[in-house]
Amino acid sequence: MTDAPPPPDEAPDDEPESDEETALEEIARKKMGLRSWDRPALFRETAEAAVDTDLPFWAVLFLSGAIATLGLLLNQTAVVIGAMLVAPLLGPLLGLSMALAIGDGRLAAHTAAAVLLGALGVVALAAGLTWVLPFQDVTPEILARTRPTTLDLAIAVFSGLAGAVVTVSRETRLSASIPGVAIAVALIPPLGVAGFGIATGEWAFVRGSLLLFGANLGGIVIMGMLTFLAVGMHRPGVREAARAWHKKEMQGSFGARVVALPGVRRLGVMQSAWARVVLVAAFVGAVSVPLSTSLEQVLRESRVNGALAGTVSSIEADDRASVLSRDVMIEDNGTAAELRVATTAWISDDERRLLEQTASEAAGEPIYLRLEQVL
Repeated sequence: MTDAPPPPDEAPDDEPESDEETALEEIARKKMGLRSWDRPALFRETAEAAVDTDLPFWAVLFLSGAIATLGLLLNQTAVVIGAMLVAPLLGPLLGLSMALAIGDGRLAAHTAAAVLLGALGVVALAAGLTWVLPFQDVTPEILARTRPTTLDLAIAVFSGLAGAVVTVSRETRLSASIPGVAIAVALIPPLGVAGFGIATGEWAFVRGSLLLFGANLGGIVIMGMLTFLAVGMHRPGVREAARAWHKKEMQGSFGARVVALPGVRRLGVMQSAWARVVLVAAFVGAVSVPLSTSLEQVLRESRVNGALAGTVSSIEADDRASVLSRDVMIEDNGTAAELRVATTAWISDDERRLLEQTASEAAGEPIYLRLEQVL
């Protein structure tokens, strides 16, 4: 008589791993103040915080979204920061990082669903608030979240690393850093801007803000995942603890619904840590492409504006003229700049061409200069 095959949650690994940690994992674990037998407890703590998505979680999440939206519309930086502090998304994101590190498919499904539904809910709430309010001005706080660059991705990477280090470290004094990590993560304001863009029909704002949210999401998850892998959270002992925890603890209302979805229970414990790392890295790489393009455009605008500032200084150098205003159009084939100048003596066309040539050399691209002169 043959033994029955194990159920999906108990499926054996394709390539059984040893519970013996590598030298790198031992060094990283000790530097974090984590003992090898603390790993199952660390999983349980992180997982329990990540799946605590009952009514209070959703209430606080939507309240933070409302606070962020009002702060953006009123251009109140302090209010936007307060919304970041209130937002409870960091727990599910770190739980998703943990799930991907150890290969826990059910925890990954639960946390990913919480983040996705929460993001959609905040966007819808922000759109509704924007639509009913009597003012819909585009404030600097809104504009700051519509053109993300690779620098924003770098901020997300460092924020994710900070959050994972605080989670892994057994040093209690680091728990005071959690509010700072929540501010650095900055997940809720981009969603508020996306809702504003939907309500006002500014689809470029929607694209930019959702790209920023995706960059933050990817940066946090991949750095959290790598940190958990570095301290050996993918070892078989932790994975066995994950299986036992699911049997005992996954009975919450939201978690039960997610686990009940077709195919989720069969996820069990996913295989190949490297495959999971590559999957998340591919997402981050895909997000970084438009971010790099945006950064190049920002740097180009900075060069052009710097060159035009030098041109303005040259015009005003001898107190003969003063630049009243300037209108700049940056296009694919160069930049057209129109300066309105009050002058005591006409600036000749030869002088204009010299200014144009100097500005073009400083900007590294053609600048076509037009002067509207007023005596």
